[in-house]
Amino acid sequence: MSALSEHEPCEAWVPKNARELVRVGLGEWEGRAMLDIRAFAQTPEGPVHTRKGLTLGLDRAPALLEAFQTVMEEARARGLLAPPAGPPAPLSNGG
Repeated sequence: MSALSEHEPCEAWVPKNARELVRVGLGEWEGRAMLDIRAFAQTPEGPVHTRKGLTLGLDRAPALLEAFQTVMEEARARGLLAPPAGPPAPLSNGG
């Protein structure tokens, strides 16, 4: 049993538009910890997994986070985004 399978799922959900959500979560592939960023379609029955997404080895997550931060800082410098209002929201376990 892996360290991931011993714990509750870890995921956060972000609305993409009126019909889709983006889920950021931890996963596992062939015993390797993965970061999974996936689009889900919203249906009356709940979110449905789509093929749209990105899966990276969890060891690549810090580089991805740094890339996001660099792009966000530049977007703020260009006036495309307002400065952050406060601390980031905590991760949620569900959709």
